[in-house]
Amino acid sequence: MAWRTWSAPLLYWPDGVGQQRRAEALAAIFEMVRQANAAADAGKMGRSEVAQLRQALEEFDQIFDVVRDSDAEKIREIIEWAQVQGKEIKISVSGNHISDARVEALVAERNAAKKLRDFARSDAIRKQLAEAGIILEDTKDGVRWKRQ
Repeated sequence: MAWRTWSAPLLYWPDGVGQQRRAEALAAIFEMVRQANAAADAGKMGRSEVAQLRQALEEFDQIFDVVRDSDAEKIREIIEWAQVQGKEIKISVSGNHISDARVEALVAERNAAKKLRDFARSDAIRKQLAEAGIILEDTKDGVRWKRQ
C-alpha cells in the first residue's frame, strides 16, 4: 500500500530542521490515513494492511500523543501543576467524559436494544451519550458518532 511514507526517524533532527521534518511527518500520517480510508471504503484493505496501519499509528502516537484519548489525564496534570505553583486555574475535568471504547460499547448496546425494539433503553443510551457530549447520527450505513 502507498502509506509506507510514514517514518518515525523523520522526527529526529536538530531544531529548525526538526520543525520542518515534524510537519512532513504529520502530513505523511494524514495522507496515509486518507488513503487507508479510501481503500477501506472501496473494500481494498486486507488484514495485513490494517495491521501495518495500526502499527504506524501506534508509532506515530508514541511521538505525538494524539491518537490515544488522554485529555482528561493531561488536564488533571495541568491542574495539579497549577496548584503546586500556587496559580489559580479555571478549568476542570468533566465528570461526563467517556473513552472512545466506552462510546463504542454503548453504541453497540443501543443497536442491540433497537433490534429488540427496546426503544426506552435505546433512548436512554442516546441521552447518556448526549450528556457526555457525544452526538449520534443514524445513517443507512449504521451509527456514526462524534464529540461536540
